[in-house]
Amino acid sequence: KGFTDDDFYTDATLMKMLVAQTDLNFDPGEEFTYSNSGYWLLGQIVEKASGMNMAEYAQQEIFKPLGMTSTHFHNDHTLIVKNRASGYVPKLDGGYKISMTTLDMIGDGGIFTSINDIKKWDDAYYNSTVLNKEFWNTMTTNGKLNNGEKIDYAAGLFVEDYKGINHINHGGAFVGFRAELLRFPEQKLSIAVFANRGDANPSQMAYQIADILLKEVIQEETALIEEDKPQPDFNVKEIPLSQMEGNYEIRPGLSFSITVNADKLEVIQNWNKSNYLIERTAGNTFEIAGQENLSFTFLDVESDNTQTMKIIQNEETSIAKRFTPLDIATINFNEYAGDFYSKELDVTYKTSIKDDTFFMAIEDRNPTEATIAIKDQFSTELGLVRFIRSNGIISGFELDSGRVVKLKFEKQ
Repeated sequence: KGFTDDDFYTDATLMKMLVAQTDLNFDPGEEFTYSNSGYWLLGQIVEKASGMNMAEYAQQEIFKPLGMTSTHFHNDHTLIVKNRASGYVPKLDGGYKISMTTLDMIGDGGIFTSINDIKKWDDAYYNSTVLNKEFWNTMTTNGKLNNGEKIDYAAGLFVEDYKGINHINHGGAFVGFRAELLRFPEQKLSIAVFANRGDANPSQMAYQIADILLKEVIQEETALIEEDKPQPDFNVKEIPLSQMEGNYEIRPGLSFSITVNADKLEVIQNWNKSNYLIERTAGNTFEIAGQENLSFTFLDVESDNTQTMKIIQNEETSIAKRFTPLDIATINFNEYAGDFYSKELDVTYKTSIKDDTFFMAIEDRNPTEATIAIKDQFSTELGLVRFIRSNGIISGFELDSGRVVKLKFEKQ
């Protein structure tokens, strides 16, 4: 809609916007996507069911009984909080600036707490009568999709394996604040990292601490995993670098260009133009020097060229297929220009063309440049824009932005 971290809006604004949505990302239970709106709505339900707002209810039923005297839901941004920390983010020209919020929404976040209180919260996992075993069993039971597939997400917590060890985790990020809480129940180890600067990475820090404190356990578990893990085939026939050159696409708007640079490959991420060198480590697998958590494997040679690039980052696998980039000389960019209105957001996006370059702006804000992915699809700062045609004429578009897909806009 164009709101920024500095804009003010209320629960009523948010409810109106959510009620106006006409489509789902997917049928319930078919996939999983984290939803801040869902947690905000749960906060509204607590208020309706209990007769008191979420902040009052949590204070009375959870924080006070647990002795968490420095913890509260911050639903009044004018409230003075003793010993509070300000949030900071980097400035483009160097240094930092304050990054705080004036929003009073709670449910999806908005909790003020301290390290000492988080220790009390963690103790409650093991021995509290306020939050009993039945509560924690419910909170840590992994969800299942309609097809029976178990997901890593439970009831507000991620419950998953880390280097062979079961752990519970959740991070958070808003304005100039970042946080991570890891719990390893079998080892009775919890690691909490709070930061008040937006360029911090508490999750990375927390796992680095876990690697140190759980070194012996991880080594034992890793040894067991490695025994069952298929080993890299160092004798596999190496594909010449020249056969790997080309363009590979995970999905429209998310593509890579691969070129040979001396005895290495240069990777260009086309959506943000960042580039880096990768070098062969085993067979046809490549890595950035010193970064074992990211690898590129080239597969499926046809017509003297690899057709597939498999990317593994932090154990998550993505498949990119070779594709031929669009010849923009065949595109009539002018037909994409105009005003497009979203009834769901009550906002107009304005598109314009200059020198065969596509620009998009929210209302009268500064336009940003976009890149054409395939015909009628553009990769923009907001996400992927898919134009819709009626009888060959553009009538609107759908926007996939972050966790939202198929947001509809009509041409005016």
